[in-house]
Amino acid sequence: MDEIDFDDIQHPVLQGILKYIESNVYLAEKSWSWTIPTNNDYAHAPWYTFETGNTEAYSELVTIGLVFFIIRHTEENSAIYKKAAALLEGVICKFSDSTTDFFTISSYCELVRKIEKYKLESRFDIKTVKERLPMAVNTYMERDPFKWDGCWCGRPSFFIKSPESVYYKGNEDSMSKELDWQLDKMTGRLTELNVWNVNANGWYWEHNNRGGEYPMESFISANCWEIIDAINNIRLFKNFGRMDFSC
Repeated sequence: MDEIDFDDIQHPVLQGILKYIESNVYLAEKSWSWTIPTNNDYAHAPWYTFETGNTEAYSELVTIGLVFFIIRHTEENSAIYKKAAALLEGVICKFSDSTTDFFTISSYCELVRKIEKYKLESRFDIKTVKERLPMAVNTYMERDPFKWDGCWCGRPSFFIKSPESVYYKGNEDSMSKELDWQLDKMTGRLTELNVWNVNANGWYWEHNNRGGEYPMESFISANCWEIIDAINNIRLFKNFGRMDFSC
């Protein structure tokens, strides 16, 4: 909804998100949890299995998303807004040269983008993050096309969304190769259902920490991923002039 600038706070979905946030459930001192106990009661991807100690694995990603929802849809003098601002300041301070996970680094790229989008630079000091991010991006960007298939890695598009990106300079060739790869994937590597094969990497839906197959869940997720990939790729192709939208 954020990406399409949908901001009708009276919409039931947005009201549901706000209700969840205001409940403070699974909100720790510094972040929202990456996984929650009830995940294990339903079919889920392995990385969403709840285990003691893994709730903060990618908490920055969850926290950044919810914080900007709050900032966009609540009053600045409200208690929840002030709490969100404090959490965001904590996430900003947490970034350091020791951040070595490409997924976390891409989350900070999104943090900077949203602070600039909503013109919050005077409220949140991101100078240090902006100075350190380019080196982190270049270090953990996976440029080898042979590693993109069947591997969860930091492809260029995790960090670069358009030619205007500050991370694009010096990575033009890598981004061009990924766009070619994505086009090939769209035209020649789809399953018979015309969706990306979400099980290509060998993972399976889990339930109560037991492996198993869940046809309905797999079908729903495959279609969900189809939509997500289609939207993300079309946006990339449009931004880089790989598709003609004139007609």
